Order: sequence, then structure tokens, then C-alpha cells
Amino acid sequence: MNGNYTFFYVEANLFCVVLFVIMLVRSLLGVDNQIKQRFFNIVLLLHICYFINDSLWILIMNEYLPRNRITVSFANLLNAIYLLGLACLFYIYIELEHKNPKLEDKKIRNYIQLPAIVFSILHVILFLFFNKTMIDDELNVTIFYYGLFVLIPTIYLMMACVRSIMRAFDPQNIAYRAKYLATSLYCIGVFVFGIFQTMGLEIPVFCFGLTITMVYLYLTSLDDLISIDPLTGLNNRAQLNRYVSQEIQHSDPEKKEHSVIMLDLNDFKSINDIYGHMEGDKALVKASNIIKTTCGNDPLRPFIARYGGDEFIIICKTDNEEDVVRLIKNIQKAFKEANDKSETLYSLSAAIGFASFKGTINSYQKAVERADKRLYLNKEDYYEAQLKNGK
Repeated sequence: MNGNYTFFYVEANLFCVVLFVIMLVRSLLGVDNQIKQRFFNIVLLLHICYFINDSLWILIMNEYLPRNRITVSFANLLNAIYLLGLACLFYIYIELEHKNPKLEDKKIRNYIQLPAIVFSILHVILFLFFNKTMIDDELNVTIFYYGLFVLIPTIYLMMACVRSIMRAFDPQNIAYRAKYLATSLYCIGVFVFGIFQTMGLEIPVFCFGLTITMVYLYLTSLDDLISIDPLTGLNNRAQLNRYVSQEIQHSDPEKKEHSVIMLDLNDFKSINDIYGHMEGDKALVKASNIIKTTCGNDPLRPFIARYGGDEFIIICKTDNEEDVVRLIKNIQKAFKEANDKSETLYSLSAAIGFASFKGTINSYQKAVERADKRLYLNKEDYYEAQLKNGK
């Protein structure tokens, strides 16, 4: 490898480092301190460490820095550990980003990190005590090292890729499709660009490819801040308007092809007043999860959005009243089942109204008004029942 390429390789890595530093600084300066954001920051940091170490590695291999068994071993050991950490923590970040409730449990996250930790320790042991299995007599890495180097990271990234693609093509997730595809693109990019790099191309394909896909993923996550409600993870009102506009463009204005369902939590103000706003937020998240799970299991695969406050809107691609009523009953049943299992001192329920609309904005707006009126009639019935029961 000639000197010009060596320094071009280093410059490319450092350019990518600068981009990752910019993303990391911007992320650290943000107000979002959720667990997923902390994992994202560590992933960015590991990219930076990997690219810096990769630059040192090529300088060592081309003897611009001392090339001996210690320096070669140390550089390759760090590359392996950084890649293990990057793949593992990227998988955890993606599962948190995609609202996998199991990953909220620290024990589950620790179990997922265990293979990466074990293989990191294994790399250290092999480099310290069985060095020739990793570095040959000419100070090049062995095939055994390469196999070990890619094994666990490949498993983590394949899991992230497959799960993201499955989510992307789930009809319920149409609004999040770009985000899920961006995730799978990053995972695929690691494999594709890594293969191209090992083919000996005179371009630092891996660092450029990895950076481009990560920047795209980062920009997609910024777009989510515009379209996703940060508390519940549901679509926000702006995304609802975009979705309805798209649906109307592709529907027959003379036919009723959609229905709108409106939900408003009962006694939500009392939950805030009695138990505090933090508990109120937990109630909103719990309600949104109930709605999301119920709609996700329904054949209509409806679109869900937080309309504002404790109000939610569901858009169904049907005007069949029986299908809509079935979904509403399932939502009410899910609330009741959640209350039976809940350890909180309050119960969650929702007043619900619905109406169908044709393929025009005006028809949709009138349907929202009709659904809202039905909702408040339902809420009045709820409060009358409460009074009769002495509550």
C-alpha cells in the first residue's frame, strides 16, 4: 500500500470522525436524556474510537508508526472490541428507539450485552496468551482472527436488520417505515462496505459508507422529532394531518373508504390533580400502549395518533361500522383487562366516538366533528353511571 493511499485513508477516517463528533456534540447538548439517547451517544463515541484506531492501525501496518507484535496486536485488539461494542449497543439502541418494552428492563439489556463482553474478554486472552492464533509471523491478522472479529457483531447487526425490515413492512408501521428502513440500511451497509473494503479497493469504502448510513439514520431520527409524540411514541397531530392528506389523495372522493375514531381518557384531570403530572404522563403512556397493542392485533391495521392532551385519533381504512365497533369494543376490553392487572389506585377508561368519511378534507373534518360529538355523549353516559354508583 503506497504512502499516498495511506494518508488518504487516514484523512478519510479523520473526516468521518469530525462528522461523528458534530453529531455527538449536538446530541449531548440536546435536552433528551432518555436511556435510548444515552446508548445512541455511546454508539457515536464508539464510531469515533474505531475510526481513530483504524487510522493508527494503517499507520502501523505501513510502518509510519513502529510495527511490531505489540503495536499490531494492540491495534487489532482495540478494533475488535470497538466493533463488538458498537454492534451490541447499536442493537440495544434500535430496540429502545423502536419501543421494545422488554429493553426498558436493565437485566434484559445486561443479558444482551453479555456475549459482547465475553468475546471481548476472549479476544484479550487470545492476544495475551495465544498471540500467534491471532497474528501470524509476518505480523498480519490470521483467518481465525477475522472469523472471531465478525462473528458476534454480525449476529447483533443481522438481528437489528431483520427486526427493522419486519417492522418496516408491518402495515401498522407505515408512518415509521422510513425510520425502520434507515436502520436496516445501516446494518446492510456494515456488511456491504466491509466486504468491499476487504477486496482491497483503493478507496476507504468502509469508513465513508458507515458514515453516510449513520448520518442518514441520524437525520431520520431528527425527522421523528417532528412527526412523533415524544411521550407516547405515537404519531403526533402533524403526522396525522400528513397521513390523512396522503390517504385522501389516493381515495375515491365519492366513496366512504375511511373511518375516524376519537378517544378521550375519562377522569384524566383527576389523575393529574390527585397523583401528580408524572403519574399523569405514565397514565398516558399506558393508555397509548393499550391502544397501540389492540390496534396492532386488529386486521384493519389502523393508523394511531395522539391528537393532543389525553385525546387520541385512530384512522381505519374501512367504512364498515361492524368492523369499527368491533375494534372499539376490543379497545374497551383491553382497558378493562389492564385495570384488572394494574396495581395503581386509579382505573383507566376512554370515552369513544366514531364516524366515516369520504375522500375529501372537508368530509374528514366533518367526520372528526361527528366523532367528537359521539365521544362526549359517551363521556356523559360514563359520568352519569359514576354518579349512580356513588363515585
